[in-house]
Amino acid sequence: MQDISERKYFIEELSRSNTELDNFAYVASHDLKSPLRGIDQLASWLEEDLKDKLEAEDAEHLRLMRGRISRMEKLLDDLLSYSRAGKKGDVIHSINIKSVVENVFDLCNTKNAFSLEFESATTDITTASVPLEQVIRNLINNAIKHHDTGKGTVYVSMVVNAPFYEFVVRDDGPGILDEFSEKIFTMFTTLKPRDEVEGSGMGLAIVKKIVVAMGGEISLDTSVQKGACFKFTWPMEIQNLMPNSRDVE
Repeated sequence: MQDISERKYFIEELSRSNTELDNFAYVASHDLKSPLRGIDQLASWLEEDLKDKLEAEDAEHLRLMRGRISRMEKLLDDLLSYSRAGKKGDVIHSINIKSVVENVFDLCNTKNAFSLEFESATTDITTASVPLEQVIRNLINNAIKHHDTGKGTVYVSMVVNAPFYEFVVRDDGPGILDEFSEKIFTMFTTLKPRDEVEGSGMGLAIVKKIVVAMGGEISLDTSVQKGACFKFTWPMEIQNLMPNSRDVE
Protein backbone atom coordinates (compact mmCIF):
# COMPACT_ATOMS: atom_id res chain seq x y z
CA MET A 1 0.00 0.00 0.00
CA GLN A 2 2.84 2.37 0.86
CA ASP A 3 4.56 1.64 -2.47
CA ILE A 4 1.38 2.57 -4.35
CA SER A 5 1.02 5.79 -2.35
CA GLU A 6 4.65 6.74 -2.98
CA ARG A 7 4.30 5.99 -6.68
CA LYS A 8 1.14 8.08 -6.87
CA TYR A 9 2.92 10.92 -5.06
CA PHE A 10 5.89 10.87 -7.45
CA ILE A 11 3.60 10.70 -10.48
CA GLU A 12 1.63 13.69 -9.20
CA GLU A 13 4.90 15.58 -8.60
CA LEU A 14 6.04 14.73 -12.14
CA SER A 15 2.72 15.93 -13.53
CA ARG A 16 3.01 19.18 -11.54
CA SER A 17 6.58 19.73 -12.74
CA ASN A 18 5.54 19.10 -16.33
CA THR A 19 2.70 21.61 -15.98
CA GLU A 20 5.07 24.21 -14.54
CA LEU A 21 7.52 23.61 -17.40
CA ASP A 22 4.69 23.94 -19.92
CA ASN A 23 3.60 27.24 -18.40
CA PHE A 24 7.12 28.61 -18.25
CA ALA A 25 7.93 27.52 -21.80
CA TYR A 26 4.72 29.08 -23.12
CA VAL A 27 5.35 32.39 -21.37
CA ALA A 28 9.02 32.41 -22.39
CA SER A 29 8.37 31.59 -26.02
CA HIS A 30 5.54 34.08 -26.45
CA ASP A 31 6.20 36.97 -24.05
CA LEU A 32 9.96 37.15 -24.69
CA LYS A 33 9.73 36.83 -28.45
CA SER A 34 7.92 40.12 -28.90
CA PRO A 35 10.70 42.33 -27.44
CA LEU A 36 13.30 40.27 -29.26
CA ARG A 37 11.56 40.96 -32.56
CA GLY A 38 11.49 44.65 -31.65
CA ILE A 39 15.23 44.68 -30.99
CA ASP A 40 15.89 42.86 -34.24
CA GLN A 41 13.75 45.38 -36.14
CA LEU A 42 15.66 48.29 -34.59
CA ALA A 43 18.97 46.69 -35.54
CA SER A 44 17.68 46.19 -39.08
CA TRP A 45 16.71 49.87 -39.32
CA LEU A 46 20.14 50.92 -38.05
CA GLU A 47 21.83 48.76 -40.67
CA GLU A 48 19.63 50.20 -43.41
CA ASP A 49 19.82 53.86 -42.37
CA LEU A 50 23.52 53.93 -41.53
CA LYS A 51 24.90 51.38 -43.99
CA ASP A 52 27.09 54.00 -45.72
CA LYS A 53 28.26 55.57 -42.45
CA LEU A 54 29.01 52.56 -40.26
CA GLU A 55 32.60 51.58 -39.60
CA ALA A 56 33.41 47.96 -40.39
CA GLU A 57 33.67 47.12 -36.68
CA ASP A 58 30.27 48.68 -35.93
CA ALA A 59 28.65 46.81 -38.82
CA GLU A 60 30.13 43.56 -37.46
CA HIS A 61 28.72 44.32 -34.00
CA LEU A 62 25.25 44.75 -35.48
CA ARG A 63 25.62 41.51 -37.42
CA LEU A 64 26.62 39.67 -34.24
CA MET A 65 23.71 41.20 -32.33
CA ARG A 66 21.17 40.08 -34.93
CA GLY A 67 22.74 36.62 -35.01
CA ARG A 68 22.40 36.31 -31.25
CA ILE A 69 18.80 37.51 -31.37
CA SER A 70 18.09 34.80 -33.92
CA ARG A 71 19.78 32.23 -31.69
CA MET A 72 17.69 33.34 -28.71
CA GLU A 73 14.48 32.99 -30.74
CA LYS A 74 15.57 29.47 -31.74
CA LEU A 75 16.28 28.63 -28.10
CA LEU A 76 12.78 29.78 -27.09
CA ASP A 77 11.23 27.70 -29.88
CA ASP A 78 13.24 24.66 -28.77
CA LEU A 79 12.31 25.21 -25.13
CA LEU A 80 8.65 25.06 -26.12
CA SER A 81 9.32 21.94 -28.22
CA TYR A 82 11.06 20.33 -25.25
CA SER A 83 8.13 20.99 -22.94
CA ARG A 84 5.74 19.44 -25.47
CA ALA A 85 7.90 16.45 -26.36
CA GLY A 86 6.36 13.07 -25.61
CA LYS A 87 2.88 14.32 -24.78
CA LYS A 88 -0.27 12.31 -25.44
CA GLY A 89 -2.39 12.94 -28.49
CA ASP A 90 -0.14 11.88 -31.38
CA VAL A 91 -2.02 10.08 -34.15
CA ILE A 92 -0.97 6.49 -34.79
CA HIS A 93 -1.17 5.33 -38.39
CA SER A 94 0.68 3.42 -41.08
CA ILE A 95 3.69 5.10 -42.69
CA ASN A 96 6.43 4.21 -45.14
CA ILE A 97 9.56 4.79 -43.08
CA LYS A 98 11.78 4.99 -46.17
CA SER A 99 9.70 7.87 -47.55
CA VAL A 100 9.66 9.60 -44.16
CA VAL A 101 13.46 9.43 -43.85
CA GLU A 102 13.98 10.61 -47.44
CA ASN A 103 11.58 13.54 -47.04
CA VAL A 104 13.19 14.59 -43.75
CA PHE A 105 16.65 14.34 -45.29
CA ASP A 106 15.63 16.51 -48.25
CA LEU A 107 14.39 19.21 -45.84
CA CYS A 108 17.65 19.15 -43.86
CA ASN A 109 19.95 18.92 -46.88
CA THR A 110 19.32 22.50 -47.98
CA LYS A 111 22.61 22.88 -49.88
CA ASN A 112 22.40 19.45 -51.57
CA ALA A 113 25.92 18.72 -50.30
CA PHE A 114 25.06 15.45 -48.56
CA SER A 115 23.84 12.06 -49.69
CA LEU A 116 21.60 9.60 -47.87
CA GLU A 117 21.93 5.85 -47.55
CA PHE A 118 18.89 4.11 -46.08
CA GLU A 119 18.64 0.43 -45.25
CA SER A 120 15.70 -1.56 -43.92
CA ALA A 121 14.08 -4.85 -44.83
CA THR A 122 10.78 -3.42 -43.56
CA THR A 123 9.37 -0.16 -44.86
CA ASP A 124 5.70 -0.03 -43.78
CA ILE A 125 5.19 0.43 -40.04
CA THR A 126 2.34 1.62 -37.83
CA THR A 127 3.35 4.17 -35.22
CA ALA A 128 3.03 7.73 -33.94
CA SER A 129 4.64 9.33 -36.96
CA VAL A 130 4.99 12.95 -35.80
CA PRO A 131 7.31 12.33 -32.81
CA LEU A 132 9.29 9.70 -34.75
CA GLU A 133 9.78 12.15 -37.61
CA GLN A 134 10.92 14.82 -35.13
CA VAL A 135 13.54 12.45 -33.69
CA ILE A 136 14.85 11.50 -37.13
CA ARG A 137 14.86 15.13 -38.30
CA ASN A 138 16.86 16.30 -35.30
CA LEU A 139 19.42 13.52 -35.67
CA ILE A 140 19.87 14.04 -39.43
CA ASN A 141 20.04 17.81 -39.00
CA ASN A 142 22.61 17.32 -36.25
CA ALA A 143 24.74 15.13 -38.54
CA ILE A 144 24.70 17.72 -41.35
CA LYS A 145 25.13 20.81 -39.16
CA HIS A 146 28.16 19.47 -37.28
CA HIS A 147 29.99 17.87 -40.23
CA ASP A 148 33.54 19.16 -40.53
CA THR A 149 33.80 19.25 -44.34
CA GLY A 150 30.41 20.60 -45.37
CA LYS A 151 29.62 17.52 -47.42
CA GLY A 152 29.30 13.84 -46.69
CA THR A 153 26.91 10.94 -46.21
CA VAL A 154 24.21 10.25 -43.64
CA TYR A 155 23.38 6.60 -43.01
CA VAL A 156 20.00 5.60 -41.59
CA SER A 157 18.89 2.05 -40.92
CA MET A 158 16.03 0.27 -39.19
CA VAL A 159 15.62 -3.35 -38.13
CA VAL A 160 12.73 -5.09 -36.41
CA ASN A 161 13.65 -6.64 -33.09
CA ALA A 162 10.31 -7.18 -31.38
CA PRO A 163 8.96 -5.48 -29.38
CA PHE A 164 11.06 -2.62 -30.80
CA TYR A 165 12.13 -1.03 -34.05
CA GLU A 166 15.86 -0.37 -33.78
CA PHE A 167 17.16 2.71 -35.60
CA VAL A 168 20.70 3.83 -36.36
CA VAL A 169 21.56 7.33 -37.62
CA ARG A 170 25.23 7.69 -38.48
CA ASP A 171 27.43 10.19 -40.35
CA ASP A 172 31.01 10.36 -41.62
CA GLY A 173 31.90 13.59 -39.82
CA PRO A 174 34.32 14.29 -36.96
CA GLY A 175 32.41 12.27 -34.37
CA ILE A 176 31.93 12.92 -30.66
CA LEU A 177 34.41 12.10 -27.91
CA ASP A 178 33.46 9.35 -25.44
CA GLU A 179 33.56 11.80 -22.54
CA PHE A 180 30.58 13.69 -24.00
CA SER A 181 28.41 10.60 -24.66
CA GLU A 182 26.00 11.47 -21.82
CA LYS A 183 26.42 15.24 -21.67
CA ILE A 184 25.19 15.75 -25.25
CA PHE A 185 21.67 14.70 -24.20
CA THR A 186 21.37 17.45 -21.58
CA MET A 187 19.70 20.81 -22.23
CA PHE A 188 21.71 23.73 -23.67
CA THR A 189 24.74 21.58 -24.49
CA THR A 190 26.95 22.52 -27.43
CA LEU A 191 30.43 21.15 -28.08
CA LYS A 192 31.54 24.20 -30.07
CA PRO A 193 31.43 27.93 -29.26
CA ARG A 194 27.94 29.26 -29.96
CA ASP A 195 29.23 31.75 -32.53
CA GLU A 196 30.67 28.88 -34.60
CA VAL A 197 27.53 26.82 -34.99
CA GLU A 198 23.82 27.67 -35.12
CA GLY A 199 21.61 26.06 -32.53
CA SER A 200 20.34 26.23 -28.98
CA GLY A 201 21.90 23.05 -27.63
CA MET A 202 18.42 21.58 -27.18
CA GLY A 203 18.14 19.22 -30.16
CA LEU A 204 19.45 16.02 -28.58
CA ALA A 205 17.69 16.76 -25.28
CA ILE A 206 14.40 16.94 -27.20
CA VAL A 207 15.27 13.72 -29.01
CA LYS A 208 15.97 11.86 -25.77
CA LYS A 209 12.83 13.13 -24.07
CA ILE A 210 10.66 11.97 -26.98
CA VAL A 211 12.31 8.55 -27.24
CA VAL A 212 12.15 7.89 -23.49
CA ALA A 213 8.54 9.12 -23.27
CA MET A 214 7.63 6.64 -26.01
CA GLY A 215 9.24 3.82 -24.05
CA GLY A 216 12.49 3.56 -25.99
CA GLU A 217 16.15 4.25 -25.34
CA ILE A 218 18.82 6.27 -27.15
CA SER A 219 22.59 6.28 -26.92
CA LEU A 220 25.72 7.38 -28.72
CA ASP A 221 27.68 4.40 -30.05
CA THR A 222 31.31 5.32 -29.39
CA SER A 223 32.71 2.14 -30.97
CA VAL A 224 32.49 3.43 -34.57
CA GLN A 225 35.77 4.44 -36.20
CA LYS A 226 34.51 7.63 -37.84
CA GLY A 227 31.60 9.96 -37.38
CA ALA A 228 28.80 10.10 -34.82
CA CYS A 229 26.49 7.11 -34.50
CA PHE A 230 23.20 7.35 -32.62
CA LYS A 231 21.12 4.26 -31.86
CA PHE A 232 17.59 4.37 -30.56
CA THR A 233 14.75 1.94 -29.98
CA TRP A 234 11.13 2.72 -30.78
CA PRO A 235 8.31 0.53 -29.43
CA MET A 236 6.27 -1.31 -32.02
CA GLU A 237 3.24 -0.83 -29.76
CA ILE A 238 2.89 2.77 -28.60
CA GLN A 239 1.45 3.02 -25.08
CA ASN A 240 0.39 6.09 -23.06
CA LEU A 241 3.19 8.59 -23.38
CA MET A 242 3.30 10.81 -20.30
CA PRO A 243 2.16 9.42 -16.94
CA ASN A 244 -0.40 11.27 -14.87
CA SER A 245 -2.13 10.75 -11.59
CA ARG A 246 -5.09 9.00 -13.20
CA ASP A 247 -2.82 6.09 -14.17
CA VAL A 248 -2.64 5.03 -10.53
CA GLU A 249 -5.79 4.54 -8.51
